[in-house]
Amino acid sequence: MERNHNGEGLCQALCNVAMWLANHGDFTASACVLSRATEKFPRFPIARNWMLVESYISSQQAIYGEKWSSAAIACDHLFHLDKNLSVLQRANLNIARGNRSVALSLLDQLLSQDDEQLEPLFRVRGMLMQAQSLIDGQNVPPESLLVLNRAAALAKEKHLSFEHSIIEVNIAYVLHRMGMHQQALKVVKMNIENVLANGGIYDKAKVHFLFVQCLIASAPTKESKLEKLKTTMEQLEIAIGFFTKLECWNKVKDVYMFLAKLYNEMEMIDERNHYALKFRLTAEEHTNNNNDLVDNFH
Repeated sequence: MERNHNGEGLCQALCNVAMWLANHGDFTASACVLSRATEKFPRFPIARNWMLVESYISSQQAIYGEKWSSAAIACDHLFHLDKNLSVLQRANLNIARGNRSVALSLLDQLLSQDDEQLEPLFRVRGMLMQAQSLIDGQNVPPESLLVLNRAAALAKEKHLSFEHSIIEVNIAYVLHRMGMHQQALKVVKMNIENVLANGGIYDKAKVHFLFVQCLIASAPTKESKLEKLKTTMEQLEIAIGFFTKLECWNKVKDVYMFLAKLYNEMEMIDERNHYALKFRLTAEEHTNNNNDLVDNFH
């Protein structure tokens, strides 16, 4: 007779599957898996596992879609399950909303804890968000690069390979914003494989887009820029598809704005107008979005 084991290991396995599905934009399938976990494990302490994952996924999905009230409620639920994760997600929410000073205040409190209170993974992620909070649409302060370098060193020390690559990609973004396009491209190339192999579709979309931006920015002539755009248009389409699946409409507008500006620079008016129209239609169809948050690598 086959024995059915309903221990915590099974609950954690279901939670891992749910997280993987959510990270790939399959929120309906993720909810179905979590529903199974709730049926099999209705009581504490095992129930804490799926409650934690459910609240985290809800907060992240709401942040993607800029449903700020829903995201805040999910962060409140997280607080009773994992205080540090809740603070990280609330900082994430405030960065996404453009409330950088609020995010920095939350992260300062989080990172002031000693190593016994804050595990390395959360410290690394907190430092990454701290650097992101320092950057706005107009300025990239040198301090952000210092924070990212410290975070990268800690991630390497603690063998957090994926987080190290994500931090390096953010360093590439800062270098790109500072006009050091060749250096930025080199850093992206060194880390893109790890992100594409192990990341969710949000991280994949961002690294695809950044790679194309750095590649084209490093091209010396308009002709070479156009040639590189032709060879990488598929990557931009992938990025748009991933952002659309997650309902990250400001990120979709990012790509359309980039293309419209690039074609305008190359005096290709029809192509420029095509993507300018796509930008406008996306903005009109998703009126809750704030154009001030466009071109924010978060």
